Amino acid sequence: MNFDSLDKLVKKMGAEIKEWDSGATIEKIDIKPIDFGGKKSIREALSEFQMDDKGILYKDGVPWILYIMAPKDATIDELKNNPKESKNTPRYHITGNCSTIRDMKNRNRYDRYVFTPNIEEKFDVYGYPSRSKWWGKGKPQKVEDVELGVCFNCLKNVDYYLVGKRNPSELRKTFDVGEWFEDNVQEKFIKTRFSPENFPNPEYNEDYYTKSAQLKLRRNWICENCGFTGAPSHKNLIHTDHIDGNSGNNSDSNLRLLCIDCHRYLGQNKSVGRRVDFNKCIELKNLQNKKVFSK
Repeated sequence: MNFDSLDKLVKKMGAEIKEWDSGATIEKIDIKPIDFGGKKSIREALSEFQMDDKGILYKDGVPWILYIMAPKDATIDELKNNPKESKNTPRYHITGNCSTIRDMKNRNRYDRYVFTPNIEEKFDVYGYPSRSKWWGKGKPQKVEDVELGVCFNCLKNVDYYLVGKRNPSELRKTFDVGEWFEDNVQEKFIKTRFSPENFPNPEYNEDYYTKSAQLKLRRNWICENCGFTGAPSHKNLIHTDHIDGNSGNNSDSNLRLLCIDCHRYLGQNKSVGRRVDFNKCIELKNLQNKKVFSK
């Protein structure tokens, strides 16, 4: 740690420096990077999956499930204590073509999903320490063995016999995915990009910030959706957005420039950016005769 600023303050105050021993010992902490494992390429892995006419998924005759590993607003507390009921926690999918999956695919957000053969309703999911409006969410942390609930649209997709007789909340509590797979045959699989082992850490990192700066410079701070120009005086109104919603997927094809207005309109976070910046963006878009999408 660097205490230069503190030392300067001590000298300025004229305080007397004294040696002090707390008697405590400090051990070196061995910090290891997250290892998602796996040497096989994503494309090679995906070629092994298929999906049947109902959308039921399989690989080598074994049931496979889809779920979002890095939800945007799930807290660690929700993942540990109320995962099936919280509206912020993801649902797992027993089919690859329910209305939720199709919507995400149409919005180019399909790569947020990972695939897993886990049919015990226990998943590894990233959560945030808090959801504070003032202090932010903190760094995402992986929570293991989260008991997620099944997707209601998947149950409708396969004509599950209790749909219409029980509400979605009751179905999430009572649905037995292992028992259901025993009674249903999987034949083909819809291809997704990531598995739990190779899913990228959703934390914004140096790679993102470098590519973001290069992209803005290369495209002159122009919104790719409406054509609004942020340069030269309002570059802060242009954001670098992850198209698929996966903040760890920093591939060039997954990054685009959006003004705050278009970022709110196209992205999942409908309140992204400060309100004062959003208002300024709307004002300038009107002056530039660009279409306004958010309100």
